[in-house]
Amino acid sequence: HELCDARRFAEAVSVYTQLLAAFPGSSVLACELGLVEMALGNSAEAASHLRLALDRDPKNSHALLGMANLAIGRQDYKSAEGHLLDVLTLDPDDVEANFDLGALYFQPLGQPANAVRYWQRFLELQPGDPEAPRIRGLLQELAAAPAKTK
Repeated sequence: HELCDARRFAEAVSVYTQLLAAFPGSSVLACELGLVEMALGNSAEAASHLRLALDRDPKNSHALLGMANLAIGRQDYKSAEGHLLDVLTLDPDDVEANFDLGALYFQPLGQPANAVRYWQRFLELQPGDPEAPRIRGLLQELAAAPAKTK
């Protein structure tokens, strides 16, 4: 984690690769390697390791979030939605999944009314988040919008 915190991702890949070789059944290590690959922009490698993590533990919410982020990067919004809903099934209080799902519904999926519950939960969980004022404003706009936009 120190290498990731220092943004030394290339070195972290080497360390996680060695650790995963020593502990091939570890969902956590496969996930961490996938997330580091994603930080480096290596989408194919990231997806491979995140899938490996999910094969080992289908309830690995960090791997599911990673898969959602990769899907968003590919503009595969329906897959991203599925991964985020899976995360929230495991943990309804996951801050990132609530925020991201709200954003996904608000814009790319064109279902702004569906964003409301996820963004409300995000605000309950992180009222002081830097994005909170913007989300509050968008929720007010949605509440005031005609029914056709909801």
